[in-house]
Amino acid sequence: MGIVSYTMETLPSVNEKELDMAAALKDEDIDCSDIPEINNLTGLRPRHIRETNEPEKAADIFNLDADIAVL
Repeated sequence: MGIVSYTMETLPSVNEKELDMAAALKDEDIDCSDIPEINNLTGLRPRHIRETNEPEKAADIFNLDADIAVL
């Protein structure tokens, strides 16, 4: 089977029978051999963060000794 690609306009519709067939599939019956394995997830961010173009926020926690005066 070759590569198949669709746009939202050319995507074929799905009927109830096809949805029932997909729901009945067991995980072990699905062939994922053509999907490459992702080993490094460090550069990935959740979609809601990736699409906003906002910098990631980080929390800094400091433990201060009691003899340090806070102004």
